[in-house]
Parts: sequence; structure tokens; C-alpha cells
Amino acid sequence: MSHRPPKKKKESAAAKHPVVDLRQQESEPMPSAEERLWLFWDKYGNTLMTLSLVLVGVVLAVQGYMMWEKYEVEQMQIAYQEISSEEDQITFAMTHEDEPLAGMVFLELADKAYNEKDYTAAAKYYEEATEALGDNPLGARAALGRAIVFINEGDLKDAKIILNALLQNKATLNVYRAGATYQLAALAAEEGDVGQATALIHQVESIPFNGIWAYKAEILKKNLPETH
Repeated sequence: MSHRPPKKKKESAAAKHPVVDLRQQESEPMPSAEERLWLFWDKYGNTLMTLSLVLVGVVLAVQGYMMWEKYEVEQMQIAYQEISSEEDQITFAMTHEDEPLAGMVFLELADKAYNEKDYTAAAKYYEEATEALGDNPLGARAALGRAIVFINEGDLKDAKIILNALLQNKATLNVYRAGATYQLAALAAEEGDVGQATALIHQVESIPFNGIWAYKAEILKKNLPETH
């Protein structure tokens, strides 16, 4: 007779799924808030300290820069108030050439040189003023002055480049836009292009707040030869 292997005993449901003694778990004490905080600090304390020191350093650096910048502005304003001669103007403007206030000084120097018919110096100062003033509305005033200097020196190509750039720049104030348009109209008239000059004069007249340029355009229009 063959012998059958003994049957394995079936595991009880309790063996497969041991019963969790909830009463025993509930009796285990939970860490207090202070203990949890201590465990968190023990794990991340060094990282937090490093981040705190970095943040403090950034704040101090920003505050230091702001204080230094304020000091620099105050010193520049004092130096501006102490200007008493053209030599002082030049020194101040060259020292603070990237500041809008220096741009104002360059503009004054340029106007003075232009009125004295020193067009070489005027062109240089107008260029310096344009760069220092940047997007300041007076930057367009300086650019217009430089273009007029070029016209007086016979450099019509560079003058037209500046004038057209002023017209294309939407930020150009109307009074300077009218000035640039008038200069282009006058150049067209000198070149005998009456149609172009007339069209540009109409543009000057249509620009609001066109200042003295409307009067100049009216005179130019009266002096244009009649077209048949």
C-alpha cells in the first residue's frame, strides 16, 4: 500500500491576519509638541541656521547698498549746487556722466556752445546729454539739438537719421516730434521737393502741443514756391 503524505494543517485566520491589540497601541505614549519640535530641530537645525545667516546677509547687503546709493545721490546734489562756472559744469558732468542730472548739465553746455556757433563742442555735448538722459523726455530735446547741429555743418545724412528716429519713437514728446518734422520739411524744401515739404508741414500743423514749430512751419509754407 502506498502511504499518503500527511496533510498540512491549515493556518488559522488569526495566524494569517494577526489581531492588532489596539489597547496596547493606545497605551504607547505619543511624543509631546516640545519633543517633536526638538526632533525637527535636531534633524534640520543646521540647515535652518545656514539659511537664516544667508538671509540676514542678503538683507544687510541690500540695506547697505541703499544707504550708499542715498549717500551718493546726496553728494551729487551738493556738487551740483556748488557749480559756479563752466569749468565746474564740465567737471560735474564728466564725473557723473551716467546720471540724468549730468545730462541736464551737458544740455546746458551744448546750448551755450551752439549759441556761440561752436558746433563741434555743441555736437559733442548734445551727444553726451542724449546718452545721459536716456529715456528722459529731455533726451529727445538733446537729440533734436544734435540733428540741428549736423544740419548747420552740412551733415544732412546723419541729421535725417536722428530726425527720423525721433519720429519713430512713440515716447518722443509732441513738441520735439513737431521740431523733428519741421526740420525734415525744411530740408525737403531746400532740396526742391515741394510736395514732401508741404506734406511734412501739414504733419507739423496736425501735432498737438507743437509749440513754436507751428509758427515756423507757417513761415516755411509761405516761402515755398507755388506748384502748378
